[in-house]
Amino acid sequence: MEQQQARTDQYQMSASTADRVIGQTPTYVAPAETRYVAPAARTEYRTDYYERRDNVRWGPVLSGAASAFGVTVILSVLGLAIGASAFEPGTDLTDWTSSAGIWGIVTVIVAFFVAGFVAGRTAAVWSSMQAGINGFVAGAVYLASLVWFATTVGTNVLGFLGSNVASIVNVATGSAAADNYGAVKDAAWGTFIMLVVGMVIAIIAGVIGHGAAEAMDDASA
Repeated sequence: MEQQQARTDQYQMSASTADRVIGQTPTYVAPAETRYVAPAARTEYRTDYYERRDNVRWGPVLSGAASAFGVTVILSVLGLAIGASAFEPGTDLTDWTSSAGIWGIVTVIVAFFVAGFVAGRTAAVWSSMQAGINGFVAGAVYLASLVWFATTVGTNVLGFLGSNVASIVNVATGSAAADNYGAVKDAAWGTFIMLVVGMVIAIIAGVIGHGAAEAMDDASA
């Protein structure tokens, strides 16, 4: 009898406890949130990645001038082979419309173009303007070497243009005969025009060479 009463009391206690537990309002715990914190933006700037340097690169300039000088000698020899050069005795150096004069024009155009193109193509510069400057300087160095070679080594070796340049220098220095002054004066206009045209061609060729270098870099990237 006592055992049955104990069981009844235990059952009632368990039931009351269960009612109390079930009757409680459930509590939910919010899941932990994962937040991404972006790194702080860098506000400092690098100032040492570019160093200012001269825009005229003498290596490419001298390479262009040397290339133009070599082309001049080659075309002069070719002009001799085809009979269109200033090598022939009695050639009128004042007539730019003669066969020797026309071949001299071709030589000037090709030589100055080669000078400017090589300088602009090989110079490590950032803009077309800088490449044009390198082409201009290469043309000027080629012209200076042309004058020096024509007056010290030989005139006809450099063709029609070299002969005219040498004649003008001889008149300017007073080493030419007085009766040659008129002939040299008549040829000076043609020589002047061809030299100006040649320098302009050198500038344009420098820009073209720079464009070719950039196109090759883009293609290989």
